[in-house]
Amino acid sequence: MNDQTEEDATRQVPPEPEPEDPSPDNALAELGAVISGLLRNSAALFATDARLALQTVVILLISALILGILALSIWLYLGAALGLVLADVAGWPGWAAALAAALFNLLTGAALALWLRTLIKDLGFHQSRAALAEALGRPQGQDHA
Repeated sequence: MNDQTEEDATRQVPPEPEPEDPSPDNALAELGAVISGLLRNSAALFATDARLALQTVVILLISALILGILALSIWLYLGAALGLVLADVAGWPGWAAALAAALFNLLTGAALALWLRTLIKDLGFHQSRAALAEALGRPQGQDHA
């Protein structure tokens, strides 16, 4: 206990800084320095966030490319398996089995294209544009000037 009181006694409280000159010139200079520091720090933060976003986008694109290659290989193996099953089990000739696998790919691709067509209609950001038009007080038909 005695050691604690000696430490408290030897610890000195730093004196409060004396107030600086309250003149408007000094206040403006200090404000300018604070704003300059804020802008410098904001620019550094923005640059760091931009680098992180770029790295993330690159990783996502590489991952999407790898997944696309894997999906394509799986699709090709499924087509080959369908052809082999039709040729061996059903007794179809090889050319008919290959034609059936190609027809299956064509029909599946057409179904996917029709589904994507419905998704493309939403790329105009209709809901966002309607909300923005409402916030700006414009009628619905005038949201794209």
